[in-house]
Amino acid sequence: MAPATTRKDPDREGLEAFVSADPRLEAVRTAAGDAPAYLVGGSVRDLLLGQEPTDIDVALEGDLVPVLERLGGQPVEHPRFMTAEVTLDDGTVDLARTRSEKYPNPGDLPEVAPAELEEDLGRRDFSINAIAVSLSDPATVLDPFGGLDAIAEGRLSLLGPDSLVDDPTRALRGARYGARFGFEPDREMEVALSRCDLETVSSDRIRSELVLIGREQAPEEALARLGEWGVLPIPGETVRTVGVARSLLEGSDPWRDWVDLEDVVVAAVEALDQDPGIPGQAPSSRIEQYELLSRKTREEIILARAAGGEWLDWWPSEGLKASLQIDGGDLIDAGIAPGPAVGRGLREALAESLEAGGTDRAQQLSTALDAARDVGTA
Repeated sequence: MAPATTRKDPDREGLEAFVSADPRLEAVRTAAGDAPAYLVGGSVRDLLLGQEPTDIDVALEGDLVPVLERLGGQPVEHPRFMTAEVTLDDGTVDLARTRSEKYPNPGDLPEVAPAELEEDLGRRDFSINAIAVSLSDPATVLDPFGGLDAIAEGRLSLLGPDSLVDDPTRALRGARYGARFGFEPDREMEVALSRCDLETVSSDRIRSELVLIGREQAPEEALARLGEWGVLPIPGETVRTVGVARSLLEGSDPWRDWVDLEDVVVAAVEALDQDPGIPGQAPSSRIEQYELLSRKTREEIILARAAGGEWLDWWPSEGLKASLQIDGGDLIDAGIAPGPAVGRGLREALAESLEAGGTDRAQQLSTALDAARDVGTA
């Protein structure tokens, strides 16, 4: 594995300024009263890296209910996990009771119980996500697990040797963070990766993490890490294909914004051991191409295009929009008996239209009737 990149010192001044001034945190600070409240998790990490946080996560040492009542807004509570999301005038805040976790079996969802802040931080995935800032004293940064040093050194450090056994999806998150920030696993995490077994986790949870990877700026870089780490059997060719697919979706027509990249990432990983069924070379006729691609998903098609199937470029702008101005009822009204002849006639009309780049209704009906009558006389 590549050595970690040297990082600049974490931006503690920017972190303090944000916590002091953000209106959402001011609302929580007021509602919390005497209950200790802390900005935690990815929001702290992002601010220390000089980035705007995507989420605002607050941990409270105490019961959420009275704080939610004073906070107002529109709370959505999750009592099992002692969490809630609250929509305020200035945005959404994720609140959680500081808690401990216990995993009944590897890969299970955790059982939670109230705990103090340090234990709450210790249950998290990486040291870079186990830093807290007091809302009542924004200059106070609590870092019991060395997250500040890990950020400064560009290092991914787990919070325990069994972290990836308890929750193997943390390896997927680690690949995402590593790709986004340019961080690399430390030696202890390298050892832990050898014990990571995604077979203990439901496919839905894995898919959810892949969706998050697909929302990254360059998801192929996270997939490359997963392959290098041995977490998923992702070959370099799949990494390259996802990267090309991203470029197509971010580029010009006909592929720009044709499908969500997160769905492409999921499809690429879930199809690792499957034959896509779309050849690199085009079938000989447009109608054969049309019939093949009509049975494929958008994700399968763009992955095949990214893998080198340039013949597919006609599909988004032409093939997908191809249609007839006639249907089986028109042929039956013209005297064709219901049955295979109707299908044959419509297919021939569509084949002619595809090759010609479009035909009018009269031509389609004429071609379809001729082909249908040929079936009847064969």
